[in-house]
Amino acid sequence: MLMKVSIISTCFNEEENIEDCYNSIKNLFSGKNLNYEHIFVDNNSSDNSKYIIEKICNTDLRVKAIFNYKNYGPFLSNFNALKYVSGDLIIVNYASDMQDPVETIFEMIQEINKGFDVVYAVKKKTDENYFISLLRNFFYLLINNFSTLKYKQNVNEFICCKKKIIDEIIKNKDYFPYIRSYFRKISENSSVIFFERKKRNKGKSKNSFFDLYTQAMNGFISTMDIPVKIISFASLIVIFISVLFILISIILKLIIPDIAPKGFTLLLITILFLFSITIFILSLCLEYIIAIHQQVRFQNNVIVEKKINL
Repeated sequence: MLMKVSIISTCFNEEENIEDCYNSIKNLFSGKNLNYEHIFVDNNSSDNSKYIIEKICNTDLRVKAIFNYKNYGPFLSNFNALKYVSGDLIIVNYASDMQDPVETIFEMIQEINKGFDVVYAVKKKTDENYFISLLRNFFYLLINNFSTLKYKQNVNEFICCKKKIIDEIIKNKDYFPYIRSYFRKISENSSVIFFERKKRNKGKSKNSFFDLYTQAMNGFISTMDIPVKIISFASLIVIFISVLFILISIILKLIIPDIAPKGFTLLLITILFLFSITIFILSLCLEYIIAIHQQVRFQNNVIVEKKINL
């Protein structure tokens, strides 16, 4: 029996790119000893995207469609689509704008067949605004230095993985799933493929700067736990130093009162001690909040308006 590959392509108002995206996947698998399904997920487009996808589905049963009832954003829409895949290997998101080179898919498949659970496509070069590129690099720097899990830099959802990994990922109930972060939590048996990301051939990106900011903040909230631990540890050190100074002050007051700290110095040490205790208590509260946050993030179910070939 042939191995089956599931490719998810998310789209929102991509009427100029959908047919090219379909043909690029079709041509990639032509002559290959592989079976595949190509799932288009439309996030309630207002252009002709739905019509074009339906037309393709009616002529090619390997192409399937999910039409969302409303725009749920790229992450939740992509996450919901993972529930419908049936392949042995999954391409989590080959975006319909085709900025990611289609040939990288086959490279990832070849790499994962070496025995890996996950293969990340890493952008070694991108044709994007210098300011956006700088912010992106800063984002990954923060993520990798302030999270207990290390994430692959310049990785998005253009990832290949085995079905068993997806089966674990979709058990999560998350209103704003930061999908790329799930893989490291489930498996460290991974490899990478490097590629150069191209500019769009057609159309404009639907991600505004505000969208990118919102996605980055969700990434921070979903992954960064080390800062709270640093604050807790630092406050304990300050508490220890403050207690030491207070004990020294008391001993000196009893033995050599003339050189014991007086007035402002003693007041400052006392304030520092009380402030450190407050920070420590707050950091413990934050630890609890992080734990609760990871456990009970609200599930916002995607309402699917229509499915084709599924």
